[in-house]
Amino acid sequence: MQVSLNWLNEFVDLSNIETSQIAHELTMSGLEVEGVEDVKPMFTNIQTVKIEKIDAHPNSEKLHLVTVNTANGLKTVVCGAQNIQEGQIVPYASVGSQVLDRKTGEMFTLTPAVIRGVESQGMLCSADELGVSERGYQEEDGILILNRIFPDVKIGQDVKDVLGFEKDTVLEVAPTANRGDQMSVIGVARELSSLFNTPLKYNQIECTKDLSTDKFKVEIKDKDVCKYYSIAILKNIKIKPSPDWMQKRLIASGVRAINNVVDITNYVMLEYGCPLHAFDYDKLNGYLCVRRATEGEKLVTLDGVERTLTTDSVLIATEKEGVCLGGVFGG
Repeated sequence: MQVSLNWLNEFVDLSNIETSQIAHELTMSGLEVEGVEDVKPMFTNIQTVKIEKIDAHPNSEKLHLVTVNTANGLKTVVCGAQNIQEGQIVPYASVGSQVLDRKTGEMFTLTPAVIRGVESQGMLCSADELGVSERGYQEEDGILILNRIFPDVKIGQDVKDVLGFEKDTVLEVAPTANRGDQMSVIGVARELSSLFNTPLKYNQIECTKDLSTDKFKVEIKDKDVCKYYSIAILKNIKIKPSPDWMQKRLIASGVRAINNVVDITNYVMLEYGCPLHAFDYDKLNGYLCVRRATEGEKLVTLDGVERTLTTDSVLIATEKEGVCLGGVFGG
């Protein structure tokens, strides 16, 4: 489990304690810290640019001459990616910038280049070349299109700021199966509060006054696999990107930021240790149940893979079909 020190500091003051001491004390208390990693980019001097024009390369059918606006003038880049379009905002590496070599995984410094007889004034970068593909930013066919992920991104910004590379340290901790109380940010913060005799800064949650669920029915059919299941109905929701601070915390925890609804369920799960999943109310017909799957029952999960289930699989289901592999994977 990846835990951000910035996030932990919201609940317990660790500002005057060395990271090495935090890791040591947690490990000695039984919560093993398997690794400590500073959050930092694997690139330097990468800025956002807007693609203004795409022309064919005079000496190659597969390459393009891409004119980009850097906010300080226009540059021409030779690019072979097939997913670029005019108007997109993308990462741009100029001569002297450092990026990752996709073959070796090592950083290298960009030098002047002539490609098929045409000078390339830098390069447009993929998620692999920035070292962020594992953070959920991978594009299937080429350059990282930043304005798809961050609709408010502007040209001339430092890409490390756009992608949320603020100063932070991540602890890789390994809670044991008997310590479910440690499987959350608050759980680790509570442990640290005890270890360092530091107050836990924790606000009690206030419940909404409206507890109606519009006659939505929840049923647990197989109580041996689930003791409790509850729902909350959220109304007047608009799907949009999450706040930047939330995206940064999710990314530091190894979770891809998707949109406000998905992100808040993941955020609360990580903070409180309570698995959550959001469903589209209009598609459930007022009913959810928890049950064992039937032998051979199929469920297509969020990654598009059709899963063949057994009676050991726990499903969240409507009256007609499974919609989630309970506590594991959304449908």
